[in-house]
Amino acid sequence: MASIDFNWNVFPSTKLEERHMVTPLGCMITPFAKLAASLLDSEPLPCSLCGAYLNAYAQKDYVHRTWRCPMCSKATSLPTNFKGQDCEGGTSHYTSDFLLPSDISLHSRSHDGNLVFALVIDLYQHTDSLQLHEFNHLKQVIAENLMRLPPNSRVLLVTFSDSVKVHKSRYESIVEIFPDALHGKGEDWSTLFANDSLLVDLKARLFPGADVPSQNRDDRATLLLFWDSYEELIAYIESLKPKLTHSYKPDRATGLAMFITILICSSFTAKNSYGKILAFFSGPASSGPGAIVYPNETIRLHKDISNLRAPHFASASKFYKALGHCSVGISLHNSFVSAYSTTGKVVDFVIPENASGFSIDIYTGSLDQVGIYEMRAMVSSSGGVLVITDSFTSAYFRNSLERNLQQFYKQKQNCKLKVLTSPGIKIMRLVGNCTELQSSYQTTKHRVLHCEKISDTVTKFDSSLRKRNDTNQWHLGSVSPSGTFAIFFEMQTAHSSRSTALAALPAEIFIQFQFRYWDSDLKAPKLRVVTIRRPTMRGVGITLSKQAPISLTGSEFPENDTLKQVKFYEGFDAKAWVILLARLVISKLDTSLGFDLFDDVVTEVDNCIVKILKYFGGVEASHTSYDNPLAKMSQGYIISDRCASLPTLAYNLRRNSQLLNIFNSSPDETALNHHTFMTLDLSDSCRFLSPALYRVKDGQLVSLPVERVSLESETEQTYFVLDCVSQVIVFNQFILPSEKLPLHHSENDPGILAHTSAELKTVLLLLDSNLLHNRDLPAKLIVTQRNHSQARYLMAWLCKSLEETREPRAIVSWWGTFKRLVLANKPPSLDVDFDHYYNHILSRVRATSADADF
Repeated sequence: MASIDFNWNVFPSTKLEERHMVTPLGCMITPFAKLAASLLDSEPLPCSLCGAYLNAYAQKDYVHRTWRCPMCSKATSLPTNFKGQDCEGGTSHYTSDFLLPSDISLHSRSHDGNLVFALVIDLYQHTDSLQLHEFNHLKQVIAENLMRLPPNSRVLLVTFSDSVKVHKSRYESIVEIFPDALHGKGEDWSTLFANDSLLVDLKARLFPGADVPSQNRDDRATLLLFWDSYEELIAYIESLKPKLTHSYKPDRATGLAMFITILICSSFTAKNSYGKILAFFSGPASSGPGAIVYPNETIRLHKDISNLRAPHFASASKFYKALGHCSVGISLHNSFVSAYSTTGKVVDFVIPENASGFSIDIYTGSLDQVGIYEMRAMVSSSGGVLVITDSFTSAYFRNSLERNLQQFYKQKQNCKLKVLTSPGIKIMRLVGNCTELQSSYQTTKHRVLHCEKISDTVTKFDSSLRKRNDTNQWHLGSVSPSGTFAIFFEMQTAHSSRSTALAALPAEIFIQFQFRYWDSDLKAPKLRVVTIRRPTMRGVGITLSKQAPISLTGSEFPENDTLKQVKFYEGFDAKAWVILLARLVISKLDTSLGFDLFDDVVTEVDNCIVKILKYFGGVEASHTSYDNPLAKMSQGYIISDRCASLPTLAYNLRRNSQLLNIFNSSPDETALNHHTFMTLDLSDSCRFLSPALYRVKDGQLVSLPVERVSLESETEQTYFVLDCVSQVIVFNQFILPSEKLPLHHSENDPGILAHTSAELKTVLLLLDSNLLHNRDLPAKLIVTQRNHSQARYLMAWLCKSLEETREPRAIVSWWGTFKRLVLANKPPSLDVDFDHYYNHILSRVRATSADADF
């Protein structure tokens, strides 16, 4: 069944309640968190008006053989043989799984030949890495994992350096394409998408002297592009030779290679084809379309992008965004309009139901950036995977590729989501790795419902540069069991609780999520329907009016607050609220960096925390009495239990170098971290936000508060472990020189290091059995120690000194009190200690009126 977490489990009914929520109403949904108990092979029954499927909340009339849809209240006939449907869930939501018959499925496939994999291999190898045999390691890992591909799938092989080579099957021939052959001098590379003759020219190059195959036909000429014998392909890959270079930025046609690969997969495959494009890059894109740097230039940093001094950033980002649209079935011309035009939107175009769709996975083996920051839109739009390593010889690269292909059968391919709502609530947007599809209300039958069901409201969390692709349908691509998406809604609210319009608002809200996908294990189309029900504040008021009055003694609210407010507060999920806020802020940051001030984005996080604590935090001064007047000025504050975690989560969010404090990371690292964060469920997202710190003691992992740990107090060798979800840092706090590990200044293979230290081997075995064994993709394991270059990953989270590890005291020195009073109204920097930030936020809460607007 699916897992759903709302930031507010009681929905607002008035403008004041909606304002007190601070952020939009939203939920995090993990659609495939658990398998359904039973798979229904009966046909799902749709509503004749809105298209919602029959669910547990529908009213069924077995006498008149009808059921009433909770989304639109339309009565629909039941089949004569209907006996009921099994659902799994609780009172708040239900999940049903359907195995769709091929005759009614829009995604039916007739044979296994529709499964296609494409390999895009960078041939460049620097002469400095000859002794490491890096290219040979890359070929070896690819060859080993080819045998893990599903049987009967076909493989396309494309290699590139300064040109692109398409290797036909059975050693038929090699088609080499140079960038200059497709691009006139002085022309913009965007003409590749607008050139109608390009596809004809590419067909002529791929099939010279033969009858040019028609698009999406499975004839013999097209089949020669793909390999169906793994043994022959492995032997051919092992015969590939690297192209040696002395330059770290040779003319590398990365963008052209991806363009040709996606064009072949979308144009020369059978209808309804699906699969993966696996790309392996060893350096930055520096030639042709999608180039991020030229050989004689310095690669861009965050400050260059922020100051609009990255000359290739805009053009490269648009190019890869258009490629991402092509990979999910949008035509070349429509992809060009949606990515390059200022007015064209991707939701303006209809994707054929039988269009091919491919997820794009990128693996890098380079000490330098390769352009992931620009390519992220291409990967995210298809539900792909990003893996960044320093070298293809690393164990992390091998493990990541192996685990990714092993997870293929567990992933849901070509997944599409449709969201339907009952009256009183609108769909705003989805924040995650996806591509927007045209709204289901754009049809002639439902067009009148578009404005009633889909919101066009622009909030402070929306970038002014972001196109408004308002819709209720998304292409999710490849979705793993833990893949999670954030969806936001807008409630229809009354101006006040005494407004006559309140009576017309619903007492409860229904939302239905429809996930239609291809199950690679069963080789069949499936449908998962998740239907939820949540009360509104009006419904709570109706329920309470029927009950006897309840005393508010002991409540965290003042006596004049109503019981309705208590119920509203009890529906607040602090962790979900912070994670959804983080997704909104990161989405805005990725869209507007360079056009909106970065400090304003960070300040918005603080403002939201102050507001939510003001409204619901129950913040009040502690009641301890002190004789010392200075102690009275420095007395602490009390926060309600439900909101107690908010300051810590916000503090870790604003200083997290993987999410918000991005100027301490490269753009490629930021793209990887943001891409990963957008796929995590609530539990992993909280750990990504606030990493879990452990001390290894007596063969156990002992949890520690990361914001209050300093290494200065250690008197003996100790191993610390910091779990950041995508990275796990193993830190050796050695005391004696003999306890020091023989580490390289850069990446170190944990498997090799384990043979040099028995203690480290024990720690790695402990991690494998407790932290790393059940993850969709392996975490990058970093082994470091005191005075080592990679120790910065851990030291950035720890306290700088023992003074910061102490709990806030009631009686402090006059100088400390004076400093806090002076700095109370000054915005804290990103590297400020937790106590200062905590006191700053709570002092703002106490000093801010309830109606303040900031």
